[in-house]
Amino acid sequence: MKDVLWKILCSAAAFTIVLAVPARAQNTDNDGCTNATLQGDYGFTIHGESLGVLVPQTSGPPKLAPFANALLVDGVAMTHFDGIRNLTQVDVVMRNGTSAATPATPVSNGFRTGETGSYSLNTDCTGTFRINFPDGTEIDVVFVLAKQGHEIHTVVTRQHVPQLPPTILPAGVSCDATTNGCDLGVQIRSDGVKYAAWWESALFD
Repeated sequence: MKDVLWKILCSAAAFTIVLAVPARAQNTDNDGCTNATLQGDYGFTIHGESLGVLVPQTSGPPKLAPFANALLVDGVAMTHFDGIRNLTQVDVVMRNGTSAATPATPVSNGFRTGETGSYSLNTDCTGTFRINFPDGTEIDVVFVLAKQGHEIHTVVTRQHVPQLPPTILPAGVSCDATTNGCDLGVQIRSDGVKYAAWWESALFD
């Protein structure tokens, strides 16, 4: 009887140790991501809204001057990350049913081209990147990397545009070369999946 009781106590102690190890590991979580973890071609879907123009204030954060109606945004993109902090991209973005391409935007096969930028990835697999567009638009993004670098999920934190059509500008707001463009208030996210051979993709399905 004593032998049986001793075995039960030893098993319970071992089980407690096993449960405790993941808890301690989580407290000092470090997934080991580096800039090289984000490398290759990623296909993105984009969805969200442009809500208005952010107007700088003399103190405090900028104030949103809303559009008469929020502009719906949907798109797709193919982004190449080179593993050493640089990126290139092509995309198609529709805004309220019309292309977001401007006369200053190079287009090939329907996709906007010439988009470049840089990125930074933290060891916990969070990061940021900026995309620079040929027409002067800039987009800042925060992201999280998932599935050992095979998925990426993003939110736009800043979009600067060189100009906007006067017909959509809120009353009393300017956005052109004389004002050095403007920042938009946006609520836009995207989800990307790394392009991979079929046998690589099967590992992460």
